[in-house]
Amino acid sequence: MGKHVLVTGSHRSGSTWTGRVIAKANNVRYVHEPFNLGDPKLKTPFRYWFSYANGKTAREQKKIKRYLVSFISNTSSKFLFSIFSKRSLKALYAFAIDFRSRRSHRTVIKDPIALMSADWIYENLNWDVVVIIRHPAAFIASLKVKNWQFNFKNLQEQSALIAQRLTIF
Repeated sequence: MGKHVLVTGSHRSGSTWTGRVIAKANNVRYVHEPFNLGDPKLKTPFRYWFSYANGKTAREQKKIKRYLVSFISNTSSKFLFSIFSKRSLKALYAFAIDFRSRRSHRTVIKDPIALMSADWIYENLNWDVVVIIRHPAAFIASLKVKNWQFNFKNLQEQSALIAQRLTIF
């Protein structure tokens, strides 16, 4: 089994398509957006969109690492206890397939929201990282079509991100 892969970049850049294409390879499984704050099923350790893991305390980084490893490992108690939440035979079958594939398959985690933490993931989890960037005009046009907005407080309130990555001077 090879290294796990993070596919990230700007949102609306083709990261879903790229992640799904990579996951078509044999022995590769796909995980969709574990950094997504909008998914109520996820018990994410992140407080901000585009969270910056390098700016966290050692304790917070350990929690982030444990959270991300839970998507690729069978040993996570959260994963093992999730078997009790399965309400149908189909869901139980999908759980069994995922349980088996976690041991033998490389995982592709697709998440554009992980962009600011991509270097931390590479350094701390030793995953391969693929970064997708779209032309700025196409990116803006895509956001306008979807009528998506962004609250820049998600970036402004992460002082380490501002100081280490987003300050020009």
